[in-house]
Amino acid sequence: MRVNNWAGTGSTAGEVYIEGGTSAATPLFAGIMALVDQKQGNRQGNVNPAIYAIARANYSTVFNDVKSGNNNVACTLFTPDCLFGLSPTMGFSATPGYDLATGWGPVKADEFALAFSNIESIVPAITSWSVTPTSVPQSGTVTVKYTATDSGGSGLLQADLMKAPDSNGQPGTWVNIKSQPLSGSGPAQVTLTDQPATVGKYWYGSQLFDGVGNHSHEPAPVLVAVGVYTLSSSTTTISASAAQVTQGTAVSFIAKVQSTGGKPTGSVTFSEGTNTLGRSSVDNTGTAVLSYSSLTAGTHSITAVYGGDINFNGSTSLLSGYKLNRFSWLAGSDESSWELIC
Repeated sequence: MRVNNWAGTGSTAGEVYIEGGTSAATPLFAGIMALVDQKQGNRQGNVNPAIYAIARANYSTVFNDVKSGNNNVACTLFTPDCLFGLSPTMGFSATPGYDLATGWGPVKADEFALAFSNIESIVPAITSWSVTPTSVPQSGTVTVKYTATDSGGSGLLQADLMKAPDSNGQPGTWVNIKSQPLSGSGPAQVTLTDQPATVGKYWYGSQLFDGVGNHSHEPAPVLVAVGVYTLSSSTTTISASAAQVTQGTAVSFIAKVQSTGGKPTGSVTFSEGTNTLGRSSVDNTGTAVLSYSSLTAGTHSITAVYGGDINFNGSTSLLSGYKLNRFSWLAGSDESSWELIC
């Protein structure tokens, strides 16, 4: 609403006008966001996920729901979306809750600023990450799988499959090629596939979003060869840095990845049974090191798994091997695994 209060003697002096549109709404909302920044003591960045999260949690407290009316405007008959009639119009009608005419509805600025204090910021978790296979024929199927979990309370929202062309051993520009909707807190199984039609090398990753816009990405992107490639074999062995350790002391598990076909790259996953202890990149000597200090008292079998790369097949260390008694390491039959007694 605008009141024309300019001085004068004409008929327009003091008249009231109703005005709207983005030219009115944008500066008004910018002013509200300035209040939010002042209340929170920092910038909010992309505020869209926060608006939707606040609406889901405290709609009636923060927003005034517009349930009737429309934003129809005159249009030319037979143009896209122009409704047939004596006076052709196009637009959207207001309905309870979110609608394309009013969005969530007008905000209550004070409640809106306070609501930002209650938005959770815990990122969702990706575990059991895998991309298989790492070499496929043209138009073959690449499958990305992992387990998604949200512990922040807003719930899982969406998993995106990301793909990038290889650029000298590094991902090029990432593109979202497919999405899987999610709900609840999980754990939820994410399975996304791609059938690359062009011969080449491509990196695969994922983005996982929760209900308020927090997101996480894959532990490590995986490079996949598309077309006819011959991969060399690899071998992996594992050792430890200390001849004796006590519970709570860090020990470095050292994986050595070797091949007669050259120098393998990529990463090694260290695990105990189904429990992943961590992942480390393979350096230019074929070595990957994981420092770990959270083993509990007892016997532990630590396994190193090399996932392969664009030129080399993966390899897995054997579970039988070295054993550690309470005081020292004793040599076993090979160097493919460690058993630790703390």
